[in-house]
Amino acid sequence: MVPTDGTEVSAERWCRTESEVLEKCNSQDEFYVFPVINVDGVIVKRNGTVTNRWADGTRGVPEGIAKLAANEESPYSCETDEEAVEWLNVYADHKTGAFIALRE
Repeated sequence: MVPTDGTEVSAERWCRTESEVLEKCNSQDEFYVFPVINVDGVIVKRNGTVTNRWADGTRGVPEGIAKLAANEESPYSCETDEEAVEWLNVYADHKTGAFIALRE
């Protein structure tokens, strides 16, 4: 259910690992992807937003690598190293990134 209390809502697409409880997830949770063979992982947010950081924390992801990372469909959780098993359409709190509800 979308809140009617004035909360600003974003319609997003989120990845989720098998062990995660969706209600505890946040759009800003970090994952990593491997957009190119023999290249370190790139950090992406749960909602697919590509950061400017490599998995080892260094900054400076080239634009071409970032574009490939944005299309990667198999992210891994930075916390558990688990691969995401599904992508879901959700509503999230625009300010906090908190899960609100699944979208149809």
